[in-house]
Amino acid sequence: MKSLSAIVALFMLAGPACIQNTAMANGVCCIDSWQGPHCIATNELTCAVFYQGTWHPSAHCDDFNCNEVGPCCLGNDCINLELDECLDVGGTFHHETDSCDDDMCSQPTIKGACCDADVSIGDGCILLPESECNDLGGTYQGDFSNCETSCGCPGDLNNDQNIGVDDLLIVLSEYGLSCTDGCLSDFDESGNVNIDDLLTMLSYYGLPCS
Repeated sequence: MKSLSAIVALFMLAGPACIQNTAMANGVCCIDSWQGPHCIATNELTCAVFYQGTWHPSAHCDDFNCNEVGPCCLGNDCINLELDECLDVGGTFHHETDSCDDDMCSQPTIKGACCDADVSIGDGCILLPESECNDLGGTYQGDFSNCETSCGCPGDLNNDQNIGVDDLLIVLSEYGLSCTDGCLSDFDESGNVNIDDLLTMLSYYGLPCS
């Protein structure tokens, strides 16, 4: 009986075209062989154990190019690399275009509630990135935190340390407005003051400011 290593060597010498088995394929495996980069329809386990290649789920060799060169995102930086080279260094490859775009690899800015920053805003809370909050002398409440539940007294729109009639009147005066430049009573920061903001105000009404 031939040893497993001998069988593997025979298969590799025969070339990828002779050893494809698409019966159990649910993706493609990109491998380097003596013929150069090749695409083989197979499953993830076979790709990793037998071919020691790079697995691409739900792809098809008919429209997948393992030798493709395109934009690869490494953090915020974009460089043109071959597909496997990009994945080998932990990058994200973009198949939809063949060149880097200025904003292609930029990461979304993470913001959170910033309390008591040196800005003019009703309840002393504004959504900012942590670094900007610190630069303005504010207290950052954590990534993705919001002004609806942060900064101690979010319903105190006129900063008089009470949540009462005057604050409710501010909400009513802004009700229905589109807040392109910001509204004091847009608690959920949806871009307008609506029933949700009014209900939020009513839930705060009468509460003491800590």
